[in-house]
Amino acid sequence: MILLRQLCHALLFTLLLPLTAAAHQSGNSYLRISSTEAGVSVQIDFAVRDLNGLLQIPPAQQKEIRRHELEELRDRLAALVGESLSLEVDGDPLSLTFQSQEVTVHNDGLYVRQTHTAAALPPNAAYLLVRYGFFNEEEKVARAFLKLNSGPLESTTVLDPRHAVQRLPLREIALAEALWTYAREGALHIWSGPDHLLFLLCLLLPGLGLAAARGAALSSETIASNATAASATSAASASSADSGLRAVGIYAIKVVTAFTLSHSITLAAAALDWITLPDKLIESAIAASIIASALLNLRGGEGRQSWKLALGFGLIHGMGFANGLRELGLSSSHFIETLVAFNLGVEFGQLVVVLVVGLLLWPVLSNERVVRLIQRWGSISILLMACVWLAERVLG
Repeated sequence: MILLRQLCHALLFTLLLPLTAAAHQSGNSYLRISSTEAGVSVQIDFAVRDLNGLLQIPPAQQKEIRRHELEELRDRLAALVGESLSLEVDGDPLSLTFQSQEVTVHNDGLYVRQTHTAAALPPNAAYLLVRYGFFNEEEKVARAFLKLNSGPLESTTVLDPRHAVQRLPLREIALAEALWTYAREGALHIWSGPDHLLFLLCLLLPGLGLAAARGAALSSETIASNATAASATSAASASSADSGLRAVGIYAIKVVTAFTLSHSITLAAAALDWITLPDKLIESAIAASIIASALLNLRGGEGRQSWKLALGFGLIHGMGFANGLRELGLSSSHFIETLVAFNLGVEFGQLVVVLVVGLLLWPVLSNERVVRLIQRWGSISILLMACVWLAERVLG
């Protein structure tokens, strides 16, 4: 009976050991930011039991840190805070200066608290962006509780590895102002993301041949059916141009609409944490989608299936847009509204690019030889660039 009890205790210890290690590894931290006319104060609390891992002390040198030993680690911890905690006010970085260190107690044990300060914020400042870089790949459950006091306004949120960037209002923000901010950032994101744009343009390349092909067919039919060659040629040119451009426009609308619908679904799902995939996998899959689209272009054809590719691969790109939204900082207020505004900004950004490229190519759309050269060498260039991206993202 005693032996059986010992075996049960041993088994229970074995089962609980990983949980104990995980719980120890994922200790909470607390971040308090106060903004007044005199300046900004930042208090950050770390569990003393987590300092070995936080300061990356080698396993052979790790030990239980006593209260009186915390002063020796002050400078190292202050340097770590300076490297891993980043604050921005309306896009401008906020420089932090170490002030003091003390020991405090939370309900789960002893904590070390450091206080850092910064200059006073501009009176009309709207947002504070917090980038909390203390999470690593193994700490999936760790959390940081963030509280911001800015005059009469108080905001609270929770930071974790999937939401390590937060954008908090410093004053009462009108909904219209918040929507404009996120719509603008959505457009800037798509303009600064060449992989998404090249994927869309790669799918649009096959449609360019529709203008030249449709024009050639209509020209031959019209010339054959008219008695006077001169008037027939003139009528054919006008008719073929209109028909060809209309075909290209319809093709582009199908591709852009399919891409918009699909990436909007996964953008919302990923932002709401309904879908969670590693960032490296998402970025690699985006590069692979561009490679697949470019290879299909080089096989030839008019791209009648391109809208299906946009619909399928767009789901992957939507998760990439969600990563961009996280880097921007999820809004702690008007979450759904700003999510929609960001997506609309993305759509506006890609529409502007498509229209600009279309206007640049307009003069040569009727020249089948030039269009074929653009399709071929455009696809080859996109393919080579995507291969480089895939190698960097897989091996990086």
